[in-house]
Amino acid sequence: VVPTGEPPRGFAVLVPLTAGSFNVTVTSNTELEFRKTIMDEGVMAWVDRDHQYLDVPEYLKHGILFQQPFKEIPPGSVLTVRPNSASTVYVLTERRGGPAGHEANGAHGAHGYHGVNGVNGVRRSWAEDLGSSWHLEEAAPRWHELPTMRTYSRYC
Repeated sequence: VVPTGEPPRGFAVLVPLTAGSFNVTVTSNTELEFRKTIMDEGVMAWVDRDHQYLDVPEYLKHGILFQQPFKEIPPGSVLTVRPNSASTVYVLTERRGGPAGHEANGAHGAHGYHGVNGVNGVRRSWAEDLGSSWHLEEAAPRWHELPTMRTYSRYC
């Protein structure tokens, strides 16, 4: 669930744990454009930008990536992921935003940040509120020269 009032940013990547016929669908309660592709080094991160994923961890390679827009995601959007067999769902998101209040110029509001964690006024990512059933992975891909992404996982 993505908080209302802030544009969410996240990516659902699934890696099947069983061989054979695997399929997965992602739906939204709002009108979102999704593109289904294979996660690998150099794949486009979003449907509306030319940024590519770099340093993709081995555990994500060859998984199914659902690309979505970088911007223009309706507030309150909820994504539902339905694999047809046991798998791990990975959510990729920015680690955190810049200084609180800086999002007014669009520089940080585009990444789904909300709230202030009180440490130097740095804004939290919505993904930090996913809950205890999600595991923070040690490695994450990046889409530019700085390692700003985090990966959360959950076995389904």
